[in-house]
Amino acid sequence: MKTSQIKRKFNTQAKCLKYLEKLRWHNKPVCIFCNAQNITKRKNTIKYHCNKCNRDFSVLQGTIFENTHLPLTKWFQVILLVLNNGTELSTLQISKKINVSYKTTWYTVVRIRNALKARANTAHN
Repeated sequence: MKTSQIKRKFNTQAKCLKYLEKLRWHNKPVCIFCNAQNITKRKNTIKYHCNKCNRDFSVLQGTIFENTHLPLTKWFQVILLVLNNGTELSTLQISKKINVSYKTTWYTVVRIRNALKARANTAHN
């Protein structure tokens, strides 16, 4: 997939969230704390409420996207660039391509690469 395709397909935060929910929960939210399926969507937020353990959660919790202010639309672009180019593209080049500060891009790239390493290590064990 090309960056232009990602920009078109995932051009809003809502589309990105919907895609992540599909990947993580197959469009049926499950509590990340107790695995219950008795869930209520919170109004005007990305959070869900578990009616069993009485806790709130979102699809971003426990992922590389947790506690970030960078829009998911930018995250998806960076992920594509890292996956397609490995270390061939520098963080500075990525920051210029997606029009985000170097510091933010560096933080994002580090999180992505760490997640890829962790996944590779899990696959080999």
